[in-house]
Amino acid sequence: MTESPTHAMLPAISVNCGFTAEGLPVGLQIIGRLREDAAVLAAPAAYGGLTDWSSRRPPIV
Repeated sequence: MTESPTHAMLPAISVNCGFTAEGLPVGLQIIGRLREDAAVLAAPAAYGGLTDWSSRRPPIV
């Protein structure tokens, strides 16, 4: 869902932030101000360093 902010020329990214009870992935969308691309890229890097979501995988049924 980062297409709309991109059309508004806002930097946006979506990163994994967990799973539902059914095992479906949940995303965290980060949208920055105009020309703050570096901040938008730094946010998930910092978040990833504080959590282990990037290494988790949903159960395969």
